[in-house]
Amino acid sequence: MRDRVAVFTVFALNGLAIGSWATRTPALAAQVHASPGVFGLALLGASVGMLAAASAAGRVV
Repeated sequence: MRDRVAVFTVFALNGLAIGSWATRTPALAAQVHASPGVFGLALLGASVGMLAAASAAGRVV
């Protein structure tokens, strides 16, 4: 039962963090003076970079 609570807690906190971050992206884009297209490409680049890093980490480990 303790394992289930731990997994639930991690998923709940992750959901709260992503929800909080997602609602603040327009303010972040305005703060760095990025157009919607440029900001979208930056977010896409971050996602592609994370996928590449996860793939490389799998080979290393």
